[in-house]
Amino acid sequence: MFRGFVQVRKAFDPTDLDNMASDVNLLCNRLEEAVALLTQVREYHWSTWLREDLDRIRDGNIEGLSHLRRAFGGMGSFNDLIISTVNGHQIDPRDYETVNVKLDELRSSIFELVQLVRQRVEAELAAAPFRGSDTGSS
Repeated sequence: MFRGFVQVRKAFDPTDLDNMASDVNLLCNRLEEAVALLTQVREYHWSTWLREDLDRIRDGNIEGLSHLRRAFGGMGSFNDLIISTVNGHQIDPRDYETVNVKLDELRSSIFELVQLVRQRVEAELAAAPFRGSDTGSS
């Protein structure tokens, strides 16, 4: 007897695979670095966004990966951020280049890692046995 679909799994265990765990840890480390940098210059919008995604990812919530990926698309995205006093950031103009180069490095690393981890999670979920209906009788 059909009893309905099992809800799609919205969580993942980042310790399931050694490679994925390593990549998740690296992603979390990069997010922590970015949050610290952004908080230091008082970029609160993006530091909050990244902190929330970091917390979700650490909790094994796949939505953290999806939400983080959305930070990189469209106008006004995380990719468009430039640290500058003109943008309301607290920074010495002599540090613009150093801070923005570091931000670019973190952004690139975070983007590459979130793509990689997301692909691995999707592959693992696709390989999981189907558990959605009960065809036996009770």
